[in-house]
Amino acid sequence: MNFKQKRLLIVAAGVIGSLYALRFAHSGLDITLLARGKRLDSLKTDGLQYNDNGTIQQISIKTIEKLAGDGMVDIETARSESTLSKVAADIKQNIHLVAQAGIPVIPPETKLMGELPEEDIISRYRQMLSDDFIIDVKLGNQAVSKKAEIMLLDEDFHKKLSRACTQTVQLVKI
Repeated sequence: MNFKQKRLLIVAAGVIGSLYALRFAHSGLDITLLARGKRLDSLKTDGLQYNDNGTIQQISIKTIEKLAGDGMVDIETARSESTLSKVAADIKQNIHLVAQAGIPVIPPETKLMGELPEEDIISRYRQMLSDDFIIDVKLGNQAVSKKAEIMLLDEDFHKKLSRACTQTVQLVKI
């Protein structure tokens, strides 16, 4: 049987990204974590460390510091039917793989995305790609010139992520 192993890139090496990386790696998938700064150094030196019933364990995880070509595409390519169809199919497949691995798909909006027909996902992305703000910040070359705005969005994201992680830790303790 000719089987090609699935490879996954997790674009965040914080608590949640590391948890997903650990679970996927234990499920036998080929995992790479995008990490930066001290976290990248720590992963390269010590691997991904985790608590297994009171014992600190570690596994080696492939890491990268940046995406080749930074993952950006021009707006025409992003709006093309073929790109949107591939994005929709990949979203559904990846959410299915997460659930199939026995990992809860969170947040609920992400789980719902996996249940939508591909046409609905394509429609949502088309709508998103018609918004100049999203295009400028997420896709456009102008993102560099909007550094202050991006920094504020990043700060807000990290605050929300920190609250979500705190709530998750509290739920795990219960």
